This record gives sequence, C-alpha cells and structure tokens, in this order.
Amino acid sequence: EQQFQAGLARFLHSEFQVALTLWEEALALFLSEDVRTAFPEKSRRGEAKSLGHLGLAYYSLGNYVRAIDLLQQNRDVTRKINDRQGEAGSLGNLGVIYNTLSEYAYATDLLQQALNIAQAIGDRLGESHALYNLGAVFGNLNELTDAERYFQDSAKVQESLHSSKLSDVDRLSLLDSQQMIYDSWQMTLMALGQSKIALAVAERGRAQALAVSMIRSLDRETEASELPQLNLARIKAIAAHQQATLVEYSVLLSGRILIWVIQPDGTIHSTESDAAALDDSLIDTTDQFVSLSHSGKRGSELLETPLNTLVQDTQVALTRGNSLDSQFQLSRQQLDTQLQQLHEVLIEPISQWLPTDDQQRVIFIPHRELFRVPFTALRDSEGNYLIQKHTILTAPSIQSLALARQHRSRIQSVNTTDALIVGNPHFPDTLKTAYGWQSLPGAEREARKVSTHLSQHLGKSSTVLLHDQATETQVKEQLHSARFIHLATHGNLVSVNEKVGLPGVQYSFLPGLLALAASDQDDGSLIADELRHITRNNPLNAELVVLSACQTGQGRVTSDGVDGLSRTLLTAGVPTLLVSLWNASDHHTVSLMDEFYRQFLEEDQNNAQALRLAMLQMIEQGDNNPQYWAAFTLVGQAE
Repeated sequence: EQQFQAGLARFLHSEFQVALTLWEEALALFLSEDVRTAFPEKSRRGEAKSLGHLGLAYYSLGNYVRAIDLLQQNRDVTRKINDRQGEAGSLGNLGVIYNTLSEYAYATDLLQQALNIAQAIGDRLGESHALYNLGAVFGNLNELTDAERYFQDSAKVQESLHSSKLSDVDRLSLLDSQQMIYDSWQMTLMALGQSKIALAVAERGRAQALAVSMIRSLDRETEASELPQLNLARIKAIAAHQQATLVEYSVLLSGRILIWVIQPDGTIHSTESDAAALDDSLIDTTDQFVSLSHSGKRGSELLETPLNTLVQDTQVALTRGNSLDSQFQLSRQQLDTQLQQLHEVLIEPISQWLPTDDQQRVIFIPHRELFRVPFTALRDSEGNYLIQKHTILTAPSIQSLALARQHRSRIQSVNTTDALIVGNPHFPDTLKTAYGWQSLPGAEREARKVSTHLSQHLGKSSTVLLHDQATETQVKEQLHSARFIHLATHGNLVSVNEKVGLPGVQYSFLPGLLALAASDQDDGSLIADELRHITRNNPLNAELVVLSACQTGQGRVTSDGVDGLSRTLLTAGVPTLLVSLWNASDHHTVSLMDEFYRQFLEEDQNNAQALRLAMLQMIEQGDNNPQYWAAFTLVGQAE
C-alpha cells in the first residue's frame, strides 16, 4: 500500500515512469504468496487498483497497447471480486483510450457501460466522469449538440455534490476538479454559435464557493443548493446596477481566451484572443515567480503556457525592479513591451466596446493567471496606460458583485462610525528574522495622513495605532466596530506549505500574513486563517478595507479566484477592498494613499475614480514607473 501511494504521488506530479515502477513493485507485493495468504481480500483489491493505475501510467506515456491490456486485466479482476465501482472505472478508462485512438463507436459503448454501472450503484462522481467523456467523444465526432448535452449533464451531476455540509476548503477543491467540464462546455457552445450561453457557463464555473460564503454571511441558514445560478437576464441586471461595463475572461487550457463585454444597457459582445500565439522571443522565462511568496517585504499551480509565463515575468519585473541582483534587472523598455503585449492580448480585441468616457467604470473579471495582471498598467501601442483611459476595478465573478452590493446595504443599516488605522507596527523579532523586514517610516506617515482624512469625514477623531500600540490583539478587538479599516504594514504570502523553519512564526493553511505588534495574547502575525475564524458567522461592518502592505491581493489562484487575504475579507462581508499585487514601495505608497483618500472623502469621488485620479497624479508628477503607482487594485463595489 505504501508503494502504491508513493506511485500515486509521483503520478500526480507527472513523473509517469517513476510511478509505473512503484506500481509494478506494489502489484508484485499484492500478488505475493504471503499477502495472498494473510490478506486475501485486500490482495485482490490491491491487484485490481495496481493494474488499473499501471494502465493509466502506460496511457500517459503513450503506450496504448500495453495500457489497454492492463485495463482489461483490471476490468476482469474487478468483476471477479464484484467491485462494481472499480469495473466502471476500468470501462471508462478504456473508453478514453479508444477515443484517443479515434475508435469512437467502441469508445461510446465502453463509456455507456461505465455510465450505466455508475448510475445503478449511485456513484455520482463516476457518473459525471462518464458523461464528460461521452461529451468528448461526440465532440471529436463533431456532433456538437450531443456533446453539449453530455457536458451540461456532467456539470449538473458534479454540482449536485455541493452539499451544505462541505467546508469551504472542500467545496473549493471540488470546484477546482470540475474546471475541465466547464472549459469543454464553453468551447462547444462557442462552436455552436451560442456565445451568450457560454458566458453564463463561464460564470457558473467560477467563484461558487466564494458566493456561498458571501451569502451565508448575509443569511447563515442558506444552503449551498439554494445559491441561484446566474442567467443572462440576471447578468444584465447586475451590469445595470453597477452602472459599469463588465469584462469577463475565460482562459482555456488550449491557449484560447474567451472574452465577453457586458455593457450597462445589457448589450453583450463576445470575442476570442489566442494567447498561444504570443511571441516567445518577448517572454523571458526567469523561473523566479515562486520566490515572490517568500520576499513579502513592503517595498494552486498554473500550467506553464506562453500567457502564464508572460504574466509571471511581468510580475517579477514589477516586484524586483529596484533589486541590485542582475537576474532581476529587466530594462524599462522590456517591461513596457511586456505590458504592451498583455494589452494586445487582453484589451485590443475588445477596445471598441469599452466606454469612451474615462469616468465610466470598467470591472474586469479575470480568470486563472489573469488575476495577477495589473490591468491599470497595461499599455497601448501609443504608450498610454489603461488607467489613463478608464476607471478600473476587478472582481472574482459577476455574482460576487451582486453579493457585495447586498453587503454594502447591510453595512449601511449598521451605522458604525469608527475607523481602524494602523501604521508601522513594532512587529516581533521572529518576523524580522524570518523575512528581513525593517521599520516602515512611510507607513507611519501614511497612517497619520489617512487619519486626518477619515477624522474630517467621520466628524470625530480617528485613533492611529502605531508602533507598540498596533498589537494584533487591539486590531482584532476593533475590526467589527470599524467603518473604515486601513492597515499600513508588512505583508507576506506565507502558508502552511511555505515554512521558513523559524520558531515563533505562525503558518496559515490560507496564504496571507500581516505584521503587527505582539502582546501577551497574540504573537503579532495576523494570518488569513485567523481572520476567517473571527469573521465566520460574524461579518465585518467595514465599507472599505485597505491592506497597504505587500502582496495582499495575491494568493493561490483557483477556480474561485485568489485564495488569500482578499478572499477572506470578501467572505467576511467587506464590499470593497484595496489590495496590492506586488511589493508596495514604502515611500511612494504614502502619496498614492493620501491622494486616494482626499479624492474619495473630500472631493466626493467614488472609490474607483479616486484611485484613478491618485494614480494619474503620480504619473503626471514624474513617478510614472508602474512599479510605484500600479501595485494596488480595487476589488468589488465602486461606491
């Protein structure tokens, strides 16, 4: 069993030859006389699953003849031991291979047998897999209407598994496993000329776990099955309520990017962009993106594709632009080229449908690696940044916008009038040692300026927690009573899987940590898991949360959006967030935040327009390096 599990781990990392060797060893052990005698039933079941997985290994290595032989042996053993679920699995895997070999009639027969068994024994997951693979066969036959029906049925079965008993983590994992179904369904609908229905499917396949958590913080009794599916009428209504142009992307594994533009009047446009055609000569693969998780100074894995590589390299350039390390010294010209190339792929195909009035809001709903794209900094062929033409926000999904609007209404009825402002905490030595963090004089100036703006707006003095006063305990005590929350400190993406091996440093299953001062009750590291715990069934009452620290908008990219601090706060009922995509400059962020709050609170601009004007001021005053002004992105409502 240990050998089998070791092979499974290698297989999941695409080390097929190593997995094959381990499974051959496992099979030999399962068939040994000692095991047969001592554990006859376990021996036969171990034989069956080893044969089946060996078949998958040979299939992955391209040896279809050997794969078929092993899977047929697997089928025969499962029948002898009356393992109906295992039999359905072997039939389904054989059907996949024969589909690959273009023997569609035989593939259909095998998959139909697998479907019949799964339905008979109540194996919903196996039923969904069989339906999906039947859709793939009919897609290859170009019988698209039948293929679309199978993909739709497969998605419905998968969605029926979303029990209210599932934790947020389990629901997120289940959604991630279903993405191939939604991808294939969208591609089939596009081929059938049904692009608007494909939009509804794209929305259906994202941010569903987030939506359940957001709606539960409005109504604790809501079941996962009660979450309404968005139809086209509802999507149009949300665009109208937002008074914004919505741009939704869907990044398919083939390299195609599907794009929809939903205008405030309900008009829907669609097009495609081919990221697979990116010029590889303009993409510098540094393989340094993972290091962003560890830098963390203020100042789910995706496949390596040309688009993902371009996004990674652009972030590396923006994050490490001031580094003395030569490997990160990308010229400004190269950075500009990368930003222009992203503009060509993501914006130029839809530019004719975007508003000409620069005060009209555009809300981008990214997908997969596009959550890491700094949309405000994308450059057109004339050198203009996108923020110079449009007022920009982002959101995990269209549905999350509607739920954020409901949370804003909830907050308005609470009538909280306090502000929680933190600047330059004296964080513990453990964090200094772990991440090399230093004091943040700019964050202290920033916090004082923000306090001045908020005190004038709220008509009362706003306390600023600085240095030793900015304890984790104080912050957690004041979170629920604050209308505005502004935390200017260090941030990091550390999680349970990224330990630095130092005592006294907390680790979170969710990526995301904010540095605060320690106290007798707390260690000074406010992690995403803690935030989720203290806000579960007790949503925050803040209309705006600003996380003025490094990488606070980053995290693990999933089908549900970015899993980290930003998602934690959205599920906690915060309608609008201002978070960072890379390491914020301590010096330049002071100017950005000062002007943002001045425009928002004193000039009566909505928060999206206020951020735009603050960015434009920095560009016009000569701080036109996007590393300094484009790190922050507004997520959610623009009010």
